[in-house]
Amino acid sequence: MAAVERGTVNTIPWWKEPTKDQWYAYLAAWGGWTLDAFDFTAFLLIIAPIAKEFDVPVPEVAAVLTITLWMRLFGATASGWLADRIGRKTPLMISIAWYSVCNFLAGLAPSFFLLFLFRALLGIGMGAEWPAGAALAMETWPARSRGFMGAVMQGSWGIGLSVVERDLRSVLRLHRLARPADDRHRCLRC
Repeated sequence: MAAVERGTVNTIPWWKEPTKDQWYAYLAAWGGWTLDAFDFTAFLLIIAPIAKEFDVPVPEVAAVLTITLWMRLFGATASGWLADRIGRKTPLMISIAWYSVCNFLAGLAPSFFLLFLFRALLGIGMGAEWPAGAALAMETWPARSRGFMGAVMQGSWGIGLSVVERDLRSVLRLHRLARPADDRHRCLRC
């Protein structure tokens, strides 16, 4: 609307205004936020099997979610502080690498203590992604569609949630098919 108020009309479609680098920055931030939602929701949905695998009570596994959330606060604060001093790109790359390594190690954790530790550390990277990614994407994005694209980025949390639900349903179906026939009645309805 600002272009119309100044007496000019922008005839370029809004999606053609951003440069390739602006799209890369946006897609990196969007993908990071989507994966945050995927990871957090996936862990939430498999609390009971994790408790069974490590032979710990469900509330102890729920404490892993709690520490992840608290560490996200620390990661977000540190990332925002660092991004204001050295720029947005480096903290975003560090957060994605940190998050990926910690998630990989959490997936291979042989004990509940190590799962708790790596998920706590993962929370730092998970929290650090949003402030660096969103700031980088929105500061470089053309003003005409910045608000819209910010909303699309924020809405990607729902996409991550939907994808994990679909994928978990598929895994449960495969799990049910792989079980012996007499044991299938105990499987969740897929």
